[in-house]
Amino acid sequence: MRRTLALVSCLLLTSILWSQNRVSLARDSVLLYLEDNLNKGHKRSLRDLGSLLARPEQQQKVRAILQQFSLFTPSELDLDQIGRDSFFRFYYAHEAQIQYTELLNAYYLTPLEARKVNFILRQRKSNVEDERKLSPRLVFTKIDEALEANDFAQVQKHLNSLRDQQGDEVAELRLGLLQDERLFEAPVAVQQPIYEELLVQLEDGPSVELIEIMLQMLDVELIDEAFALPLLVNITNVSPEPGVAFDHAGEYYQHLVDSLETLDAIRRYGYDRVFNFRRNFFQFPVDYYAKVLGRSADYPWIKRNALLDLKQSHHPRSLFYIIADYYRHRHSETAFAPEFYTDLLSALTKVEVGVENQSGQTVFFPQLGDETATLNYLTYWAAHCNDFEWDENREVFTNKLEALAKTQTYERLFRRLNSRNDSVAMASFLLLTEGDPVEIKSLARKYRQLLRNYNAKLPPMKYQYLEQLSQLTAFCRENEIDYQPKKALQRR
Repeated sequence: MRRTLALVSCLLLTSILWSQNRVSLARDSVLLYLEDNLNKGHKRSLRDLGSLLARPEQQQKVRAILQQFSLFTPSELDLDQIGRDSFFRFYYAHEAQIQYTELLNAYYLTPLEARKVNFILRQRKSNVEDERKLSPRLVFTKIDEALEANDFAQVQKHLNSLRDQQGDEVAELRLGLLQDERLFEAPVAVQQPIYEELLVQLEDGPSVELIEIMLQMLDVELIDEAFALPLLVNITNVSPEPGVAFDHAGEYYQHLVDSLETLDAIRRYGYDRVFNFRRNFFQFPVDYYAKVLGRSADYPWIKRNALLDLKQSHHPRSLFYIIADYYRHRHSETAFAPEFYTDLLSALTKVEVGVENQSGQTVFFPQLGDETATLNYLTYWAAHCNDFEWDENREVFTNKLEALAKTQTYERLFRRLNSRNDSVAMASFLLLTEGDPVEIKSLARKYRQLLRNYNAKLPPMKYQYLEQLSQLTAFCRENEIDYQPKKALQRR
């Protein structure tokens, strides 16, 4: 009898636990279903999700999902305090106005660009070690000397020092080294690491010539397919389809080069093969690459190339689109770290943006999980990306408002070089020597013919002392060299 009762109790308990688990799984499946619909832009799933706020056991999960998909301001909706009834009142009062943005995968009432945010801008701190690096041409001169001496350890060392340097000049030098006969004749043990380092460095400066060289290297087994394939995927923006009718990857990529001919056509084919929208559907290429970037989570090579194409568009909206990609994917396990995006933006603009975090403190690099600072940082770039424009001379985005104010100050100082007051003229000259060398050079060219009464006590304009001194002072500042005379010396 006791055994029977124990067995019945055990079965009853098992049944209860199974039922509870079943209910829990059902509730979780409902949340997953609604979350999937929110990802697709189905606005009414907000309402359905809000109805679950009435269940205490689900409130925490529901609020977390609403936080993830909401860009409502605190005055519009306080998600920390919201309940089912108050959420319904909010939803039905604003249902027609609630908008969905695929770019950010979120719902909002007030557009980000219409919001105000407190911010501080500061110049990006230069890396002294980077500024002291030798020019690429000088490094390749040292590489050439090392090759002549068969000192391949030095070749590798000098080559490694160029890892962070990009540009047409350094890419051309790398391609030249890649085809150098002295390297081709080197022992295999030292040859392969140098080839691999060169190819990795050339990955961000791709060309059809590079693809063809890699395919030749594959053919003669200077590099192996396991190393080459990921690079070819990134460079071409095309990953071979399963079951592709070629004996090996090299044959497939040779077919791409032969049939499409240009790198732009190959890379565009990579986008078109995955997505059902085309670049010519968009007025500005920057908006096309932003859409590609937003949908590239499952295609890491496309995400990489879309970011590169956004940067190379030189359109100010690219600055907002870059940080928007982080915001959209910030909860994904495969998302890049926030520092990747903030470092990229500061490299493109030479400025760092400080915004307030939840405690009201100013932070220049929002950390993972800091939702307040992340949203404020996103809002700054949404509202202010058009304050910037691409500067071809400096190869960075410059703030138009600050650049205008700086130029107006420089022009006022240039006009004062006409002053009959020697002290005023000299003070203006000295301030100009502290200016931006690119601006000073441009304005000196403009004012050289306009300064009819140039103060005779100043160094003559025709020898370009001013332009050279501005470059010298800039070099000293960047390398933390003290070039100002001591106060005691100034008084003499």
